[in-house]
Amino acid sequence: MSRFLGRLSRTPSSQSVKTLASADPLPPKTSEVLTKPAPGCIPKPLEPLSAEQQSKLSELEKYIRSVAAEQPPAEDYKQWEDKWLSEHNLYQRYLRAAKGDLENAKKRIKSTLEWRRDFRPEIIAPGSVSHEAETGKQVVSGFDNDGRPLIYLRPARENTTPSNDQVRYLVWTLERAIDFMPPGVENYAIIIDYKSATSQSNPSLSTARTVANILQNHYVERLGRAFIVNVPWFINAFFTAVTPFLDPITKEKIRFNANLAEFVPKEQLDAEFAGGRYNYEWDFKTYWDTLIEVGNIAEDGTRKTGGVNGQQEEGEKTVDGSAVQRHADAIAASQLTEDGATIGLGAAAGTTAALAVVGGTAAATAASSSQSTDKQSAYTYLQNTSDYEDLLSKYDTFLFDCDGVLWSGDETIPGVVSVLQKLRQRGKSVIFVTNNASKSRQTYLKKFAGMNIQASLDEVFSSSYASAVYLKKVLNFPADRKVYVLGMHGIEEELDAEGILHVGGTNEEDNKFLPALDFTSLQNEDAIDPKVGAVVCGFDMHMSYIKIAKAFKHLTRPGFDGPVEANATGGGCHFILTNDDSTFPAKGGPWPGAGSLSAPLVFSTKRTPTIVGKPHKPMLDCIIATKQFDPKRAIMVGDRLNTDIEFAKAGGIASMLVLTGISKKDEIEGPSAKTVPDYLINSLGDLDAVP
Repeated sequence: MSRFLGRLSRTPSSQSVKTLASADPLPPKTSEVLTKPAPGCIPKPLEPLSAEQQSKLSELEKYIRSVAAEQPPAEDYKQWEDKWLSEHNLYQRYLRAAKGDLENAKKRIKSTLEWRRDFRPEIIAPGSVSHEAETGKQVVSGFDNDGRPLIYLRPARENTTPSNDQVRYLVWTLERAIDFMPPGVENYAIIIDYKSATSQSNPSLSTARTVANILQNHYVERLGRAFIVNVPWFINAFFTAVTPFLDPITKEKIRFNANLAEFVPKEQLDAEFAGGRYNYEWDFKTYWDTLIEVGNIAEDGTRKTGGVNGQQEEGEKTVDGSAVQRHADAIAASQLTEDGATIGLGAAAGTTAALAVVGGTAAATAASSSQSTDKQSAYTYLQNTSDYEDLLSKYDTFLFDCDGVLWSGDETIPGVVSVLQKLRQRGKSVIFVTNNASKSRQTYLKKFAGMNIQASLDEVFSSSYASAVYLKKVLNFPADRKVYVLGMHGIEEELDAEGILHVGGTNEEDNKFLPALDFTSLQNEDAIDPKVGAVVCGFDMHMSYIKIAKAFKHLTRPGFDGPVEANATGGGCHFILTNDDSTFPAKGGPWPGAGSLSAPLVFSTKRTPTIVGKPHKPMLDCIIATKQFDPKRAIMVGDRLNTDIEFAKAGGIASMLVLTGISKKDEIEGPSAKTVPDYLINSLGDLDAVP
């Protein structure tokens, strides 16, 4: 730690990276994007591969191609997968990231194959992320001395709240940097400028973890160097905390307040930094058009001509399975030694870039992202009275999911009523957190009472309540605008409680069946209310084509991505999902959940909703704004790994998984376990064994 702080003290101060007066006047302002390296800026020399390395690369390619052939992707994505499998130096990068361990490299590249099939990073439609780019918070322009494309990241220019669109735009930016790479270059360099940034711009830990996972695990060995300039106090504190998790070589790749002119040609370095002569002026249209032209990108994210690339790229092999002959031409001696030891940047990508893109985050995020994905976290299996007493002594605040934890359907899980009573008797705080949006909090109180469970209104936090609060207090939703509801009474009652107007939902006219292919009723003047400024989608057992069609029209009308203004009609329209649960537990279940029911809208509108419920940040914000508790003495108890346990991890609190709901014990065991709780217990009712 002291060495790290000492190194920080030896780096130039933040003053050194500010624009300094120059004897020579700067060139005129320009919005031109630099798409070619300066003369003489070329990659470092490469060395040939050894026979052993070539053998490993050949086996790695053979393995992943066999996986792809046995489990082929969707037909419309196959050409993009083939292109990725033929990517120059792909297999070298994964072998380096795995420290020469072939079996580990196989696991990592298979994980990326699965991620790419789901995320489809090559074909993100420009229009779906263009709103994220409007302020110039991420800019690809220019190259460093080694020919690496430069990505400028400026957290102070953040213009959106944490969402999937932020993550998609990050991936879109990385893909454009790859488009810029000259032959022989496989890395990019990042310049992170924290000028004017504040700690208030921090995202949710969930978003940061998602970013870290993508960068470290699916863009392996892509980060060549990271420069962090104008470093504020909270970023210094961040790196002080994460230093123990970074190996020395990784730390050497991260430069704080460096003299950028030593690493970037002055003609390609933004004039905001000392020595820079590239007098760049941000212009969204010029920037966007240039990146689309360089990538030859069509409106739907595909390429305009010639299949995937328009033409075969230099150094890229045809898809014939003989990768080693094409890929094994050379490899940097400074990156892969004869025994396969790596000195790459996996950890740096998982910490620095995640930190940079989202504008600063907590040390826990960097710590988790810098660890091996194959390392399984331990959990404590509570099985006797001594275990239960130890748990109760450590925590003062207990947050409970409801379905699958307290009850299943209309049946209380045995022992739960007594356990909750004992917790209150011991002075513990109890909070109920549910993604179920079908009921309002008032209705939930009736259900609690019917099951003899003590609860007060201020102890209940549902995704329907959080959605209403998010609209009212975060989005400042205008009082004269309306919300179109795909959901049940629970959402409507919470909107009423917050004084928000709404249509749709349980309205009789929106719960009818239309005659086949008869769209007449949807074309009436009063069918699509122009005062609607948001669509909220939750669990709805009466989901109908009318509701989906009306919501679709609101979400895709002209100007849908603009502001929602008071005393106006049309224009912007927020898209909010109460939760993205794929299923929910109930008697005879599991059954399809709100996340599944929202799929037609997400697919048809090509819009990414703001998700309020667990594990996402708005729900946690709602609880924190109301309740005061010490996170170190709080624990979340749930039945789902991907919502309840992730929610706890995102909020920095402990977690306990019960086995009376969705997730099962085998999901948290073995090297493939993605989310592991701190504690495991068969049933919450087991705690009734304590006096």
